Amino acid sequence: MAVRGPGQLRSPHGPLHLNMHAYSEGAVQTGKHTAVNTVMAKGVKAEFSNLEVHMGPLRDRKFKMKCDVTYEDLMLVMDGGKRVARLHARNINNVHLEKKAIRISAMNFEVREGDEVSVLSGSIRLEVGRDAQEWYNELWS
Repeated sequence: MAVRGPGQLRSPHGPLHLNMHAYSEGAVQTGKHTAVNTVMAKGVKAEFSNLEVHMGPLRDRKFKMKCDVTYEDLMLVMDGGKRVARLHARNINNVHLEKKAIRISAMNFEVREGDEVSVLSGSIRLEVGRDAQEWYNELWS
């Protein structure tokens, strides 16, 4: 596809018009919906397991941390103070709903520890309690 003008793309099926106003207001357009939701939880137990390190100094195959979790603008951030993990929604393979948690299968997410950054793939379990259904719907629906 070639760019034809501001907010207009050309495809074999005709021109596509983007909602540029939604982007300028800080909203994210996904399919038919424009999403501006922010979901937050504090003191969440996060368990990272089955980790495959693609790049960086981190050598743990699994670790746990208590963190504050935020999902905003398609970015899931788990801030544990010492370690901060960042995951973009496009890198989520699957989300499973458990009784009081969600389990995310993810690839190519970033774990920052001080100035050192590592890129990993694996499983992330977030114990969000009674809000598990809400988190599941936000991440996967």
